[in-house]
Order: sequence, then structure tokens, then C-alpha cells
Amino acid sequence: MAERSIGIQDVQYVLKRCPVTEVQPHYGGERWITRGRDADGRELEIVVVTEEDKIRIIIVTVWSTD
Repeated sequence: MAERSIGIQDVQYVLKRCPVTEVQPHYGGERWITRGRDADGRELEIVVVTEEDKIRIIIVTVWSTD
């Protein structure tokens, strides 16, 4: 994220406001892919892994699609 100048605030903004575009099974949980614009209008794609037995998400990667 740092090398792409993407901050945690950008990720939180997208995750709170944009839909999940794809869901895949992933080792006892799910992998979510979401795409949307951050507060600056930059389009981001975010890959998140959930754990079924815990209330926790893990951000796998984030990149700008612009």
C-alpha cells in the first residue's frame, strides 16, 4: 500500500461505501474483491480475506485501477 501511496483511510473509505464485486471460497472463509473510488476519486481494487470463525478481515492487497 505504501509503495502505491494508498493509506488505510483510503481502504476504509472504499470498504464502507462500495459493493463487493466478487466472492470466492478461501480456506475456511471467503475472499472478497471490491472496487470503488476513494475520497480523492482514485479507483481502487481491494482483495480481502475473511475468517469464518472470527469477526476479522485481512486486507491482502490494494491497487489503483486508474
